Amino acid sequence: MGAVPATIDIFAAAGLRPDPDQSPGIGPGPIEPGTYSTLIDRFQAWRAGASAHTIRAVAGDLRRYSLWCRQEGRAAVPAGAGDVAAYIDHLMAADKARATISRAVATVALVHKLAGVGDPTKDQRVVWALRGMRKRLARPQRQAAPLRCQDAPIVLSDLLGLPVQRLADRRDQALISLAYDTGLRRSELVAVDCRDLVSNGTAWSLTVPRTKTSTEADVVFLSEETIRLVALWRDEAGLVSAADAKTPCPLFRAIDRFGRVGSQALQPRAVNRIIKDLVCRAAVGKGLPPDMVQTLVAAFSGHSARVGSTQDLTVHGVDILPICHARGWKTTDMPLRYIRSLAVHQSPAGVTLQKLRRAHQQPE
Repeated sequence: MGAVPATIDIFAAAGLRPDPDQSPGIGPGPIEPGTYSTLIDRFQAWRAGASAHTIRAVAGDLRRYSLWCRQEGRAAVPAGAGDVAAYIDHLMAADKARATISRAVATVALVHKLAGVGDPTKDQRVVWALRGMRKRLARPQRQAAPLRCQDAPIVLSDLLGLPVQRLADRRDQALISLAYDTGLRRSELVAVDCRDLVSNGTAWSLTVPRTKTSTEADVVFLSEETIRLVALWRDEAGLVSAADAKTPCPLFRAIDRFGRVGSQALQPRAVNRIIKDLVCRAAVGKGLPPDMVQTLVAAFSGHSARVGSTQDLTVHGVDILPICHARGWKTTDMPLRYIRSLAVHQSPAGVTLQKLRRAHQQPE
């Protein structure tokens, strides 16, 4: 039996959708039949336990990696350490971010693991290439402006206090309030279903069936204000309550220009537009100068509520591990990155130092 061509079949077997214009594959030539069949089988098993976000990310990484391998005449699986190091150089030359390059290398490692062949990313040449990449790209990653409850030009109450002039305003305020309470990402917010709202008689919570990094359900806290805003939106939109919902019932839906509520959930990209619109209205309402309004609108995104609530929890003395648990992080890397962006006078260390300096300040 001859070698089997490494073609687009790997994507079809994994349930991934490649870009047909790029004609992706695993390599420019054939690989051994055992390697190919192992890769297909393991890829299907891996996909069954991976989140939708992870699958999409891996699909994109594989598409770009395999296209580069074809263009360079290199074998993608199995690849050598020199191939991976060259790919890192290629991504740096394309001005990719550190996180993007690190994830691309992780995808190369994953596909080799699935194929049951040696992982070239463990070679010291790749380790040194990654270390050099992080040194060269030492600039901090761009982070969304935090939507906080205090100590910011635009705070959560500014958005929730805007006048309600249309049905979409009810939806947008409910969405932003829920985003702050739960710290859900854009794709997770728009996936919230009316059936996911749970009451134990004294308090409400939200069951999140899936997240960016997990396929297991989780339960997150909801404040009384969020429940009030969600109930107002749900009632005015004519949506059924959690107890009455027997079939899928997306909570946050598109509204057409005639004020009619659609049946489908919002798209994740709509969350960015919603928060930017609310920030713009709030900033204009506070009389901020036009250039500052423009800067604020550009800085905020659908991730702002997650960043802001994490910073508020930190400033009010919540330890890093409970924050990780509440926000679904498996490591402390991301919350620590959010915390670093706090101004010195707002951070716990800054506040403490201010108190100490004042306490020991000599009178003039």
